[in-house]
Amino acid sequence: MYKKIFSCFLLFFLFFGMLAPGAAMAADTTELPTGSIALYIGSNKAYVNNTEKLIDPMNGSVVPIIQNSRTMLPVKFISENYGCTVQWDGANRKITVKSGENTVVLQIGNKTVYKNGIGFLSDVAPFIKDNRTYIPVKALSESIGKNVFYYSKLILISEPETTFNSAIDQTLIGEMLSKYTEQKLTIEQIAAFDKSTVMIYSLDSNKVPFSQGSGFYIGEGVIVTNYHVVKDARSIIIETENGSQYEIAGMVEWDQTLDLAMLKTKQKPDMITLKLGFNKTLVKGQQIVTISSPYGFKNTVSDGIISGFRKEGDVNLIQITAPITFGSSGSPLFNMYGQIIGINSSGMESGNLNFAISVNHLYNWYMSKVAGKTFYEISIKSA
Repeated sequence: MYKKIFSCFLLFFLFFGMLAPGAAMAADTTELPTGSIALYIGSNKAYVNNTEKLIDPMNGSVVPIIQNSRTMLPVKFISENYGCTVQWDGANRKITVKSGENTVVLQIGNKTVYKNGIGFLSDVAPFIKDNRTYIPVKALSESIGKNVFYYSKLILISEPETTFNSAIDQTLIGEMLSKYTEQKLTIEQIAAFDKSTVMIYSLDSNKVPFSQGSGFYIGEGVIVTNYHVVKDARSIIIETENGSQYEIAGMVEWDQTLDLAMLKTKQKPDMITLKLGFNKTLVKGQQIVTISSPYGFKNTVSDGIISGFRKEGDVNLIQITAPITFGSSGSPLFNMYGQIIGINSSGMESGNLNFAISVNHLYNWYMSKVAGKTFYEISIKSA
């Protein structure tokens, strides 16, 4: 939950002399407000506008550094994510940061910070480590008008109109902490998600199966698969790991170009909801796991790595080494945190070339049609 200050309420409270520090309107959310950045002490990940990224894409070992109880960040990260310009004066070892009407000057080894020509003392001086220039987060952020909020090891940086409160914003804080404290799973642990991975049978007008694929459960009766798995079906049945079968009531959404479809069951199934890993940092060589039903061999577990990233038109593809063959289409691609990062879609037996569609293509559908809704509130789209 975050809070935005509105002038009408500000005037009201000023008139009655009741304005308390940080008074604001608030709205429940598990996402960072626009323009906000999340950091975590000891982590190489940052969340900028809710997108996960490395603090330094060129060096995954770069994390926020604590110096004299103050947090330090590489100036390059600040210049790329703060919406400001940074200039380096090598001769005088000075850093000039410009943001709107504010100009801030810092110097390596000097605790004095100059904001618009007026100096003040910071608790720590900028320094150079491993060819990276580190500057104090709080001193610089507040000098250019941003708010800095600390909660345990979590750091939230926001625009002037957005403030955070540890008592009120527990939902958001909890969500951000979970992103940083999540633990890697073993392949055996991820394999247990087969209970929420299904076989999909497309039936003809005589109720005879003519095609089989895979899918996975994202809650409230919604199954995700590839569009090509179900496009010609007159009716659809899914089968779970334990053999239970559920009829599909219809499609919540589909897109032939994306080759994605969301289905809804007639009855709410007894399955655990799988977690969608939107906007996750993915790199070549990253370990992945798939659970699919190739040639009807239900919920076969395979592992591999991400071997590349491709784009086909407007569709973002993840190239993987785990096998994708007939019957695997529509199955989930997991990272090692048990989050779904892709929907397995196609493969070439020669050359070990296999592809999954990025889960980010599901984001708008999920947020508008599934998130926060009950089984009975999720509607089926007419053809």
